[in-house]
Amino acid sequence: MLKSLQNDLMDVNVDAKIVADGTGARAGAVTSFADGTAQTVPIPHPDRHNKIIKFGGKFTWRGTVTIQTVYAAGVGPNTLSGYGRGTTDSDVRNRDITLGFHESCHRNDYVAYLQAHTLPDPPQLAIGMTVAEYNTAISTFRKELHAYFKAMEAESVANTDEVGYRKSTWVRTRTCFRHTLP
Repeated sequence: MLKSLQNDLMDVNVDAKIVADGTGARAGAVTSFADGTAQTVPIPHPDRHNKIIKFGGKFTWRGTVTIQTVYAAGVGPNTLSGYGRGTTDSDVRNRDITLGFHESCHRNDYVAYLQAHTLPDPPQLAIGMTVAEYNTAISTFRKELHAYFKAMEAESVANTDEVGYRKSTWVRTRTCFRHTLP
């Protein structure tokens, strides 16, 4: 469970799961997460002074953040890693050089991020707030959630792709790391 909150104005229940590896990548492999959550915002009912006197329902945020690795046709977990994890000196020394190992590092990055960084809090809604305050609270929450997942992705790129023989080098040269085992 990543976030849970139940009260008169909130119904929040967000969890995460790792699903089995699959197929369908365009090339190589990719481990990604999907924000399989959805929010529903209550309709504010303001008085003539634009202050909310009641909400038509609750703010709901439910669903599952799903993490999965998918491989392209003809590629599997035993394929050699072309960049990033699987190419560092310690990875080579330990023979952790496969694409499956590389992708498991992304998976571990995402799990660690979810454990170390709490999802953004849902918007603070209250009777008596103005409609403008309500709109700002909803907008701020959505921006924070977007930024949260962007930061989660960026941290994984830094930890798993931009180490050893870096992905940025691979993109620039289109040359994969050449494995030479001890």
